[in-house]
Amino acid sequence: MKVIAIVEEGHNSTPNFIAEVGHTELEKFMDLFYGKMRAPKVGDIIDLGKGHDFHGDTCEALSKTEAFIESNKKVINGIMSGFSVLGHSAAKHLDYTAAKSARDKLLVELKKCIAHLEGQPDPEHITECLASAKAAVEECEGCQA
Repeated sequence: MKVIAIVEEGHNSTPNFIAEVGHTELEKFMDLFYGKMRAPKVGDIIDLGKGHDFHGDTCEALSKTEAFIESNKKVINGIMSGFSVLGHSAAKHLDYTAAKSARDKLLVELKKCIAHLEGQPDPEHITECLASAKAAVEECEGCQA
């Protein structure tokens, strides 16, 4: 953007600018890349305040993530405990019996998590996680320790 002139009193007692802005630059600012924004005509008004709000999107995503984690803390802790048990088993090269016990513990935790999640309203993106957990349990139940 190239500022050509400054108008002393604009909207909200802040200066207004007369500027030269390229179409690609406007598209990027409005988060409408690759020809998705029609070329403006003389007299068109483009509200730059409606440009893509990365801060707002980020805050909203964080809020949803925090709410999901808080509401599913017990489930998440159970899954993490199961992974931790398996990780420690592999790291310490435990014998066959201990590895089977760790696998059985993971199965129990995953089954609890699945049961808990099936009883809850399905939060965004949880369907895929639930399907993956079910598949892992089915695969683990079918294998030999």
